[in-house]
Amino acid sequence: MNDNLEKKYICQYCGKVLKRLCDLTKHTKSIHLGYKYTSNSGGCFHQVKCDKCGNYFQKANFNKHYIKCDGTYIKGYIPNKKTYKYFKDGLFICECGKAFKNGISLGAHFGSCIIHRAILGKSLKKSRKGIKQNISLERRIESHRKATKTLKDRIKAGIITYKGRKHTQAEKDKIRLSTIKYLQKNPNFHGPRYNRKACNYIDELNKKNNWNLVHALNGKEECIYGYFVDGYDKDLNIVFEYDESGHYEDVYNNILKEKDLIRQQQIIDKIKCQFYRYNEKLDLFYKVN
Repeated sequence: MNDNLEKKYICQYCGKVLKRLCDLTKHTKSIHLGYKYTSNSGGCFHQVKCDKCGNYFQKANFNKHYIKCDGTYIKGYIPNKKTYKYFKDGLFICECGKAFKNGISLGAHFGSCIIHRAILGKSLKKSRKGIKQNISLERRIESHRKATKTLKDRIKAGIITYKGRKHTQAEKDKIRLSTIKYLQKNPNFHGPRYNRKACNYIDELNKKNNWNLVHALNGKEECIYGYFVDGYDKDLNIVFEYDESGHYEDVYNNILKEKDLIRQQQIIDKIKCQFYRYNEKLDLFYKVN
């Protein structure tokens, strides 16, 4: 008697009979509408499956993706072994020939793979190897394969490599000057970090020697050839640097680091100034030139 009175819910797509309304909803959305059901999110349907490429997307992003989807795996999406056409022997194989154990690694590789992007027909930027956009796909693939050889093979073949290459001093100067120029245009940039002890010491030097060294607290640090100096007197052409322990290779023997020596020499060559330094650890004030 109770069995006959029990409500039955019939699926409008396949005619399957279910006892509860929640079971019918779950069945309809997961089987017929392509929704992905996950118990970790409290038993809700929060993702929709694309029938073109097999990926799952949030409801808000699905329509935008579906319009552009051409059945391939676009950068940022994780390939599925059931739908990915190059899944063989437990490995995900890219168009360039590289194999990966999981779809996450392959999806990350897609973003930098020139062959995958070329096959998708996406525009390619001019690379360091001189690959232009107007050359054929075969030449792009061949150039990419040469570029992905080991470092020794690339050196033997005469291909320019940037791995392990260091910037020249001229390149470093150009990068530093362009960075300072960019920072000075930023209204939120008020100068580099400074040491209040250094500012107080510079004030004492000004009183003692009748100098007018400008520092972070009585004006702003002067930028000379891309370097911010602790104190600078324009009238007397004097530069002063307050050196904490971090500026030294051997602080007790007063041996500066190489980058500080290069900075010092460049400033002297640029403005032909008198250069003074102070070793905080040894309480040593001295003139460089």
